[in-house]
Amino acid sequence: MKYFNSLNKYALKDSTDNRYSSAKVTKTKKEKATTFFKGYLKIFDRFATNKMTTLNVLIENYYCKKEQKTVILFKFSPKEFKHKTGGMLEKTKLHKNVCH
Repeated sequence: MKYFNSLNKYALKDSTDNRYSSAKVTKTKKEKATTFFKGYLKIFDRFATNKMTTLNVLIENYYCKKEQKTVILFKFSPKEFKHKTGGMLEKTKLHKNVCH
């Protein structure tokens, strides 16, 4: 959230300001070294509409054991996950050699 608040040039002084970003993300599944999350962010769109907008997000957290590093893939869309764009997001994957 700090990224979006900084992008919109909001100092985190007053948490009652309704232009601050908020998020809800939940873990959906775990497969081997990958953990999947799904959720949404409510952000203030300072650049186009000057209104709050919702971005849907899919997150994949890969742990590369040999290299002892974590790679995180964030996929954002203003469209609902049921929309064809959401389906395209779910098909987008990191290169299979991401840990090498």
